[in-house]
Amino acid sequence: MAFREEHALPDVLALALAAQAHRAFSHGLLHGYLAEEQALLTVRGRVRFAEQVGRRLDFPMPVELRYDEFTGDILPNQLVKAAARRLARAGLRSHGARRYLGWVVGMLADVSLWEFPPGRVP
Repeated sequence: MAFREEHALPDVLALALAAQAHRAFSHGLLHGYLAEEQALLTVRGRVRFAEQVGRRLDFPMPVELRYDEFTGDILPNQLVKAAARRLARAGLRSHGARRYLGWVVGMLADVSLWEFPPGRVP
């Protein structure tokens, strides 16, 4: 990707991030499994019997469960979204950089937004 001389560093970083995100998400978002523990009205996954008996001895519902959720709300997507949001606040000069970064944020609309403090990025 060629960068014009008038692009500031945030613009170049935004364009580079957008290009790599477009490449990574060309077949859709990355997905993975996250372990969930919840009390639900329907059985899904494994029943957590010790918690069920300890919390709800007399009541059969809701059921204490543990299950794996296949989701796009995983750490790699959260990192890309956090980077895109931070770059968007950097005062981009280039209309193209703002537009491409908007595409990245739009692709990650269902992903949780986390703020990673400097020096504590996983």
